Amino acid sequence: MDESPQMIMARQAEEKGQFVKAEQTYRVMLQRNPGNSVALHRMGIVNSKLGRHETATKYLMEAVKVQPENPKYLTDLGYALYLQNDLPAAEIALEESIKRDPSTKRSFNNLSLVLGHQGRMDEAYQVARTVMSAEEAHANLGYISLQRGMLDDAARHYHRALEINPDLDSIKEAVVQVAQLQKQQMEKTMSQPEVQVAQTPVTAPVETDSFVSEVVTVTEESVVSETDDTEFRIITEADAEVIGTMEQPVAQISAVQELPIQGFEPPLHVSNDDYIPSVDNTFLKTVQSLESVTNVRSVE
Repeated sequence: MDESPQMIMARQAEEKGQFVKAEQTYRVMLQRNPGNSVALHRMGIVNSKLGRHETATKYLMEAVKVQPENPKYLTDLGYALYLQNDLPAAEIALEESIKRDPSTKRSFNNLSLVLGHQGRMDEAYQVARTVMSAEEAHANLGYISLQRGMLDDAARHYHRALEINPDLDSIKEAVVQVAQLQKQQMEKTMSQPEVQVAQTPVTAPVETDSFVSEVVTVTEESVVSETDDTEFRIITEADAEVIGTMEQPVAQISAVQELPIQGFEPPLHVSNDDYIPSVDNTFLKTVQSLESVTNVRSVE
C-alpha cells in the first residue's frame, strides 16, 4: 500500500513542497480506504505544513487509533498539539511515544520543548540531556526562553552553551542578537514619558460661569515608571523579525524523509521513574472523539 502509485505521487509532491496537491491525493486514498494509517498520518503532516493545525491533529489522532503502537505517529501528534498550545495533551502523547520506543530521539526533543513552554525548565533540560549534549540542551533552552520573551534567561542559557563549547558560531550569533534585543527594550523603557497627574481645580471664586481645566494627554504606549521592575519582557513585531532569523530548536514534526540526528548512537537507556504509563492502551481507548487528550490523564 505504501508503494502504490498514488502514495508515490503524493510523497513526490511533498518533497517538492506541493502540499495542496499531496493532500488531494491522500484524500482520494482515504475515500477508498478510510483506515489507511499511512495516508492518515501524511494528511496530518501536510495539513500541519499548511498551517491547519486543528485539522492536522484530527488526522494524526485517527492514525494513532489505527496504529496505537506506532511511536512516530504519537510523536507527530504531540508536536501538532504543541502547535495548538495544548501543552498538557502534547506532553501525554510524547510520553506515550517514549514508552513505546525509548530510542525515539525526536520525542525527547519535542517533550523538552513542551516542558520548557510550561515553565518547567529544569525538567526540560534533563529530558534534552537524554539525547543531546549539554551545550545543545542549553542552546535549546535559550531558544525556548527567547520564544517566551524572557531575554535574560535566553542570554544566560546561550552564554552557558558557549562556556561549555566556545566554538559554536551559531550560538555566538544568537548571543549578539539577544543583546541587541535587550538594548532595544532598555532604550524603549528609558524613553517612556513620565505619568502626569492632573491638578486639582482651584476652588477660589471665579468670575466666569465655567472653568478652564488643564488637559492631560496620555499616549497609547504603556507608561512605565523609572522605579518599576519589569519581570517579564514582551517581544515586539520588530523584534520578531530578528528572532525569525535565529537558529530553530531541534524539535520538529516528521519530514518527508527522516534525517538522522548527528552525534547520537542507539540504543538509549531511558529512566523515567516519575511517569507511570498506561499498561493496556488506556490512553488510546479513552480517546474516542476530537476532544483534547488532556482528559486522559485524569482518567488514568
